[in-house]
Amino acid sequence: RWGTLVGLGFAGTALINVAFMAFGFLTFGGNSAGLILNNYSTKDLGATFCRLVTVISLVGSYPIFFKGIKNNYLELTAKGKEITEKMEKNTSRGIILLLTGLALVLKNAGFVVGFTGAIMGSAIIYIFPPMLHLASTARRIEAGVLEKTRGVKIERLISRAIIAIGAILGVLCGIVAVLDSFFPGVL
Repeated sequence: RWGTLVGLGFAGTALINVAFMAFGFLTFGGNSAGLILNNYSTKDLGATFCRLVTVISLVGSYPIFFKGIKNNYLELTAKGKEITEKMEKNTSRGIILLLTGLALVLKNAGFVVGFTGAIMGSAIIYIFPPMLHLASTARRIEAGVLEKTRGVKIERLISRAIIAIGAILGVLCGIVAVLDSFFPGVL
């Protein structure tokens, strides 16, 4: 039953996504902007409302993402040292400076959406699940709950290969997003 439910859920999600992509392409053709709202007139009230909701979503989620980015950066760079208030403030200043600089330079929100989607899509699909599998199996092997059989070794090797493929795809898709936005004639 679980497999059927998951399969139906993925199929339903895929159909909804295909429908939205088809409607977008049928509406604008090959001239679709990276951020689909940029295709609509500024006089279109529905599109203007959607732009407003998008801004509210971005502004509202910014503090959550910022805190996560800052905390993870500090954990990665502190390496067991105590994280002081000065380190937190300097990290906050640095991230805000970096993001503000990028916002001043990047005028195309479609690039940001495409680049983020390329990198995070690859990570979510190909990197995070096998990393969770590797961590879970390592913890169970260490606890003596899982025996390190040939099959488990092969599964862990496949997980590592999927992570490598995901990293390669993330880099390639990121390059495509950059080329598409800044060097459109190359592709």
